[in-house]
Amino acid sequence: MNILKSVRRRGINNDLVFTVLLIITFVVVTGLFLNNVYAEEGENNNCDVHSWEYIYGEWRSAGPTQHVRSVDMYCTKCGAH
Repeated sequence: MNILKSVRRRGINNDLVFTVLLIITFVVVTGLFLNNVYAEEGENNNCDVHSWEYIYGEWRSAGPTQHVRSVDMYCTKCGAH
């Protein structure tokens, strides 16, 4: 491994390098786990592109020649908005 060769040339202990890499791996894995557990709304966080639908509101006047309506997206799997 080129990393360990360059570390040995600098006189850094291999155990220290291993410990730092282990800590970084732990932090990344923990972050991914917490991101999945505490994701926004809904218990089933399997929302994908095909599970989103729209709720269209009523048309309202926005001026003499303009009309608008609200559009809200929601997930059909978990109900997130």
